[in-house]
Amino acid sequence: MADPSTAARRYCRGAIHPRPCPKHSNICRICHFRTAGCIGVHNRHLPSLFSLCPVVEVLLLNPVIPRLRASKAMSAFLDAVNISAIGLMASVVISLAGQTITDWRAIAIAIVAAIAGMRFKLNNAWLVVGGAVLGWLLLLV
Repeated sequence: MADPSTAARRYCRGAIHPRPCPKHSNICRICHFRTAGCIGVHNRHLPSLFSLCPVVEVLLLNPVIPRLRASKAMSAFLDAVNISAIGLMASVVISLAGQTITDWRAIAIAIVAAIAGMRFKLNNAWLVVGGAVLGWLLLLV
Protein backbone atom coordinates (compact mmCIF):
# COMPACT_ATOMS: atom_id res chain seq x y z
CA MET A 1 0.00 0.00 0.00
CA ALA A 2 1.28 3.47 -0.87
CA ASP A 3 2.05 5.97 1.84
CA PRO A 4 -0.79 8.43 2.64
CA SER A 5 0.84 11.42 0.95
CA THR A 6 1.14 9.56 -2.37
CA ALA A 7 -2.44 8.36 -2.12
CA ALA A 8 -3.64 11.89 -1.34
CA ARG A 9 -1.70 13.30 -4.27
CA ARG A 10 -3.20 10.69 -6.59
CA TYR A 11 -6.68 11.36 -5.21
CA CYS A 12 -6.41 15.14 -5.42
CA ARG A 13 -4.75 15.40 -8.81
CA GLY A 14 -7.14 17.25 -11.09
CA ALA A 15 -10.06 17.29 -8.69
CA ILE A 16 -11.67 20.14 -6.81
CA HIS A 17 -13.45 18.96 -3.72
CA PRO A 18 -16.36 20.88 -2.17
CA ARG A 19 -14.65 20.66 1.21
CA PRO A 20 -11.02 20.10 2.19
CA CYS A 21 -9.82 16.54 2.59
CA PRO A 22 -9.86 15.79 6.33
CA LYS A 23 -6.64 13.78 6.43
CA HIS A 24 -4.52 15.50 3.79
CA SER A 25 -5.77 19.08 3.67
CA ASN A 26 -2.34 20.65 3.06
CA ILE A 27 -1.55 18.30 0.19
CA CYS A 28 -4.99 18.90 -1.35
CA ARG A 29 -4.54 22.66 -1.16
CA ILE A 30 -1.24 22.35 -3.02
CA CYS A 31 -2.88 20.15 -5.68
CA HIS A 32 -5.73 22.64 -6.09
CA PHE A 33 -3.30 25.50 -6.67
CA ARG A 34 -1.40 23.42 -9.21
CA THR A 35 -4.53 22.58 -11.16
CA ALA A 36 -5.96 26.11 -11.22
CA GLY A 37 -5.73 28.42 -14.19
CA CYS A 38 -4.77 27.43 -17.71
CA ILE A 39 -3.67 23.94 -16.69
CA GLY A 40 -7.33 23.19 -16.08
CA VAL A 41 -9.57 22.75 -13.10
CA HIS A 42 -11.73 19.67 -13.23
CA ASN A 43 -14.70 19.04 -11.00
CA ARG A 44 -14.90 15.30 -10.37
CA HIS A 45 -12.80 14.70 -13.50
CA LEU A 46 -15.29 16.50 -15.77
CA PRO A 47 -14.14 19.61 -17.63
CA SER A 48 -15.33 22.79 -16.00
CA LEU A 49 -16.03 26.28 -17.30
CA PHE A 50 -13.13 27.49 -15.18
CA SER A 51 -10.64 25.42 -17.16
CA LEU A 52 -10.61 28.07 -19.87
CA CYS A 53 -7.71 30.45 -19.79
CA PRO A 54 -8.59 33.92 -18.52
CA VAL A 55 -7.55 35.41 -21.86
CA VAL A 56 -10.07 33.24 -23.70
CA GLU A 57 -12.76 34.14 -21.17
CA VAL A 58 -12.10 37.85 -21.69
CA LEU A 59 -12.19 37.42 -25.47
CA LEU A 60 -15.52 35.61 -25.25
CA LEU A 61 -17.16 37.94 -22.72
CA ASN A 62 -15.85 41.29 -23.99
CA PRO A 63 -18.55 41.77 -26.69
CA VAL A 64 -21.31 40.70 -24.27
CA ILE A 65 -20.49 42.98 -21.32
CA PRO A 66 -21.67 46.27 -22.91
CA ARG A 67 -25.05 44.67 -23.70
CA LEU A 68 -25.30 43.37 -20.13
CA ARG A 69 -24.40 46.81 -18.78
CA ALA A 70 -27.32 48.30 -20.71
CA SER A 71 -29.77 46.42 -18.50
CA LYS A 72 -30.31 47.98 -15.06
CA ALA A 73 -30.65 44.63 -13.31
CA MET A 74 -27.56 43.09 -14.93
CA SER A 75 -25.57 46.28 -14.37
CA ALA A 76 -26.43 46.15 -10.67
CA PHE A 77 -25.49 42.45 -10.61
CA LEU A 78 -22.12 43.13 -12.28
CA ASP A 79 -21.45 45.98 -9.83
CA ALA A 80 -22.25 43.62 -6.96
CA VAL A 81 -19.84 41.02 -8.38
CA ASN A 82 -17.10 43.66 -8.63
CA ILE A 83 -17.68 44.85 -5.06
CA SER A 84 -17.72 41.26 -3.82
CA ALA A 85 -14.41 40.55 -5.55
CA ILE A 86 -12.85 43.67 -4.01
CA GLY A 87 -14.14 42.69 -0.58
CA LEU A 88 -12.77 39.19 -0.97
CA MET A 89 -9.36 40.51 -2.00
CA ALA A 90 -9.33 42.94 0.93
CA SER A 91 -10.20 40.08 3.30
CA VAL A 92 -7.34 37.97 1.94
CA VAL A 93 -4.90 40.88 2.21
CA ILE A 94 -5.86 41.49 5.84
CA SER A 95 -5.62 37.78 6.65
CA LEU A 96 -2.23 37.38 4.98
CA ALA A 97 -0.91 40.58 6.56
CA GLY A 98 -1.88 39.33 10.01
CA GLN A 99 -0.07 36.05 9.42
CA THR A 100 3.09 37.40 7.78
CA ILE A 101 3.80 40.75 9.40
CA THR A 102 5.06 39.39 12.69
CA ASP A 103 8.31 41.21 13.51
CA TRP A 104 9.83 44.65 13.07
CA ARG A 105 11.62 43.73 9.83
CA ALA A 106 8.38 42.66 8.15
CA ILE A 107 6.64 45.82 9.40
CA ALA A 108 9.47 47.97 7.98
CA ILE A 109 9.33 46.20 4.60
CA ALA A 110 5.52 46.54 4.46
CA ILE A 111 5.64 50.26 5.28
CA VAL A 112 8.40 50.99 2.75
CA ALA A 113 6.61 48.94 0.06
CA ALA A 114 3.28 50.67 0.73
CA ILE A 115 4.84 54.14 0.55
CA ALA A 116 6.89 53.29 -2.57
CA GLY A 117 3.88 51.73 -4.28
CA MET A 118 1.50 54.60 -3.58
CA ARG A 119 3.86 57.56 -3.87
CA PHE A 120 6.04 56.51 -6.81
CA LYS A 121 3.50 54.20 -8.58
CA LEU A 122 6.11 51.44 -8.90
CA ASN A 123 5.40 48.22 -10.74
CA ASN A 124 4.63 45.24 -8.48
CA ALA A 125 7.70 43.39 -9.74
CA TRP A 126 9.94 46.21 -8.46
CA LEU A 127 8.15 46.13 -5.11
CA VAL A 128 8.82 42.38 -4.81
CA VAL A 129 12.49 42.80 -5.78
CA GLY A 130 12.87 45.77 -3.41
CA GLY A 131 11.22 43.83 -0.58
CA ALA A 132 13.55 40.89 -1.15
CA VAL A 133 16.64 43.10 -1.16
CA LEU A 134 15.45 45.04 1.90
CA GLY A 135 14.67 41.77 3.70
CA TRP A 136 18.12 40.42 2.91
CA LEU A 137 19.75 43.66 4.13
CA LEU A 138 17.69 43.65 7.32
CA LEU A 139 18.78 40.08 8.03
CA LEU A 140 22.36 41.35 8.16
CA VAL A 141 21.43 43.81 10.92
